[in-house]
Amino acid sequence: MCYQAMKKLIARLHNSASSVLKLSGATFLVNLSVKTKNM
Repeated sequence: MCYQAMKKLIARLHNSASSVLKLSGATFLVNLSVKTKNM
C-alpha cells in the first residue's frame, strides 16, 4: 500500500512538473514573439 501511494505521489509530481514546464515554455514563446514585434 505504501508503495502504491508513493507511485501515485510521484506520478502527480511528474504531472505538475511537466505542466509547469509547458506553462513556462508558452510564456517564454509569447515574450519572444512580443519582443520580436517591438523590434
